[in-house]
Parts: sequence; C-alpha cells; structure tokens
Amino acid sequence: MFHVKHFSAPVGKAIKNAEISAKIDKYVRNLLEWNAHFNLFSFEEGKIFEEVVEKSLFFVEEIVASAKVPTVCDIGSGAGIPGIVIQIVLPLAKVDLLESSGKKAGFLRQMKNILNLDNLGIVNENAREFARKAGKLYNFVVGRAFGERFYDYASKLVKKGGKILYFKESLSKMPFKVKPDGVKNCEKGFLLIWNG
Repeated sequence: MFHVKHFSAPVGKAIKNAEISAKIDKYVRNLLEWNAHFNLFSFEEGKIFEEVVEKSLFFVEEIVASAKVPTVCDIGSGAGIPGIVIQIVLPLAKVDLLESSGKKAGFLRQMKNILNLDNLGIVNENAREFARKAGKLYNFVVGRAFGERFYDYASKLVKKGGKILYFKESLSKMPFKVKPDGVKNCEKGFLLIWNG
C-alpha cells in the first residue's frame, strides 16, 4: 500500500485514486516480468515499490507545487523511473522519456500502450545529442542514477523559471559542477533542485 503520510494532500489523494493505483500496480508487475528477460533495474525486487513508486512520488510532490500543467523531460529514463509514475499520477502533464538503449526504449513504448499514457513521449536518443539539438524546453527536467553529466544536459533543456530535479540517496558525493539551489530531504534520499 502507498505510504500516503509522506506526501502532500494533492499527491496523497491522487495515489488513492483507483485508476491511478491500478496503473501503478500494472506498471510494477510489468517491470518485474520484463526484468526477468533483460536487465531493466539493478535494485532488489523486494525494494521495487520503494525504488520505483515512492521515490518517484518525491518528484511528483515538487512538480505539483508549481500549480501549472507541466512539461517534463526524464533524462536517462531507463525503465521509466521516475517519468512513468509522474505521467500516471499527473495524466495532463506532457512527459518525454529520454533513453538511449533501444531495448529499454522498446519497454517504454510497451508501457505507454499498456497503460494508455497518451501524453507520454518516448525519445530513443543519446542525452547529449538530444540536449544539443532538441530545440524543446521543459518546465521540469528530472533524473535519477544518471551521473555527473546530468546537470550539463538538463540545463540545456529547462525553461527559464523551470526546475531541474535529481534524486540522490546520499549527499556524500556531489558529482555536479553546479551546486544545487536547494536540497529537499526526502525519506531515504535527497531531491537536488536547480532553478532554471
């Protein structure tokens, strides 16, 4: 069951919604099934709900606080974490998942169809190239487990007045050249926030 107490009233209400809850459950089941065939994630299966859903909801929490219909780019989306959960909980948002691996992009396309996520875009491209030539800017650029080049690419894709969000489990290593404008302490991790 969702740990609603950790989240604001709007996010808590959204994740109690039966349709949203059913889509999240279907997404998690598909992640487990597909992971048996090829490596979608590296964390323990027993932690899938925490890693995929709960940690993604910290992004949702920050996005909801903006009080506008967001455009979101998930850099290095992998298995769709956090972008698919963002799209499920905020169905009016326009979310693009940027993933260079063809196999993972194929999984993301399947999830888009299975979960009927009409506002979800799948971009099977290298993050550096996409940031260089996209010509498209987003209110939010998000990421997890991407590495030290994340901020370099994200800063080219965020709108003025937008935000860059990156989840880290520890603050001991800060690989980014630019210090975050803010750090939000989340359960079992930290959300780094840069203002666009």
